[in-house]
Amino acid sequence: MEILCDDHFVVAASTASQWATRKKIALKDLMNEQWILFPKSNVTSPYIDAIFRANGLEPPPVTVSTFSIHLRLHLLATGRFLTIVQDSVLRFHAKRWSLKALPVVMHRRPAPIVAFTLKNRTVSPVVRVFLEHARGLTGSMA
Repeated sequence: MEILCDDHFVVAASTASQWATRKKIALKDLMNEQWILFPKSNVTSPYIDAIFRANGLEPPPVTVSTFSIHLRLHLLATGRFLTIVQDSVLRFHAKRWSLKALPVVMHRRPAPIVAFTLKNRTVSPVVRVFLEHARGLTGSMA
């Protein structure tokens, strides 16, 4: 396992959201909103749950639970939902979907972005090139 970088979580919303123009938001202020989160079986869910608990909160009721990033972005763009995503996801999709990171005051726990290779296995040339590009991209994100 090679850790390529740590990626921080942000609360994301549409630029049309009622929260989009606020300068400072407490996570507790958003608890009654409609949330799109990953299913509990996802590897990301414990990180997101830990964010809420670190702020003295239980995770909010989930309005939509999905693995699909496309569905998540589409629903966010309506202005009716909030989600927590990794900053890198938002950075690559914010302009296209008119999204933004909300200025939420919260304790953040980064999640590692990792590459796994199998022990005692030769890495193919294609995988080698992919890993080189991934290292370059994640290095520029740091």
